[in-house]
Amino acid sequence: MSASESWLHLCLYRRLRQPLNHGTPTLLGSTATSKRDMIQEKLRNHYAPKPSKIAAHHAFYHRNQAEGGSINNHTTALRQAAMHCEFQDLDGALMDRIICGVQDSRLQRRLLAKPDLTL
Repeated sequence: MSASESWLHLCLYRRLRQPLNHGTPTLLGSTATSKRDMIQEKLRNHYAPKPSKIAAHHAFYHRNQAEGGSINNHTTALRQAAMHCEFQDLDGALMDRIICGVQDSRLQRRLLAKPDLTL
């Protein structure tokens, strides 16, 4: 973190810690409370932004079973990767990635041979 970023963080921290004059209208007609809420929301979005749906899909679809890893660990990792994907059919997407990402080719062939495979 650079010195200017540290200074900015310190100024924002001090500003947020100051008591507000609640109910005093600002130039835009809103109250000081809503201005504080707006600043806090901007800080939240900056330091903990909502993940991009496209980036979440990318991470999900590029997830393969780790070398020597179990199917259970692979499935758990896929479920975590799918948290921000907002799939309409989560079970179907998980099934596709489990089968496509499994390391054991014999297991993969057996799974592909089953007509009605479910989780």
